Amino acid sequence: MAYHAGAPFREVTYAGLVVFLILAPYVSLAGNRKKARSVRSLAVAYLVPWLFWLLFYGMLNLKWGRPLLPVENPVAGLLYGTSEHLWFLPAVFIAIALLNFLTKRIPVPVLFWISALGAALLLASAPVWRSAGAGLVPPLGQWIHAAPGLLIGVALGLAGQLSFTARAFAATLVGTALICLAFGIVPGVSGPYLVGTLAAAIAIAGHRWRLPANLDVQPLSSCTLGVYLSHIFWLAVFYRVSGEGSYTTVTAAFLCALGATWLLQRLVPPSQWVIGRGFPFRMDVRTLRPSPNTAG
Repeated sequence: MAYHAGAPFREVTYAGLVVFLILAPYVSLAGNRKKARSVRSLAVAYLVPWLFWLLFYGMLNLKWGRPLLPVENPVAGLLYGTSEHLWFLPAVFIAIALLNFLTKRIPVPVLFWISALGAALLLASAPVWRSAGAGLVPPLGQWIHAAPGLLIGVALGLAGQLSFTARAFAATLVGTALICLAFGIVPGVSGPYLVGTLAAAIAIAGHRWRLPANLDVQPLSSCTLGVYLSHIFWLAVFYRVSGEGSYTTVTAAFLCALGATWLLQRLVPPSQWVIGRGFPFRMDVRTLRPSPNTAG
């Protein structure tokens, strides 16, 4: 949200996209490889919300006197979306569907090394494709930018099935590419990928840490999809109040997007088709604690 709002340190805040890119294939592979989601379930998860918000922002574009599609080419325009952030959903749908197809046909070590080497090569060649990407029809530039993050996520998701030596060597390759990239200072790539990869690695490693039993962020994290999809609207609302490029605007928009998502998930259950499923929370009045049968 800070990146889209043009707030200070937007290069660093852009790392949030990299975290999403890494985690998307990671959670599809780590522990879930043998029960990959069907194309239908992926379409429900990614394409149904995408279609709804494509229409939502399209109507806003017409209301605000903007072109319906920011990109003239109709196919590229649909894939890019009626708002600058919607390209992510069809891109991840295609990536995860392709990944599910490949994992059934390519041995784990081969897919692991293709992903690790591909990520390292793409990061090392970022100065080339970043400058060339500016002349590409959207969302091709966004897809190329997203590719290293997706490949890192695939490698991390498969790493548990490889030896320590293989994991260490792959981590060294990707880490060296990230460090070299950071020194090269490629706008939109160096900072976001270094910070985002580090943050995702910490998050993935964190599930092994013993945290307080009452620390549960799922009621908030279940709102993430709704916040992500609606935040451009809320930013536009608060631009008129506190202006662009302000963390006051970013904070207010985030809180409103979070609150609206949380309320809609509970008051209008069908909305969960397009803003994500709400965390099933119910209080046990006898113990004043969440009922254990809703923990999942």
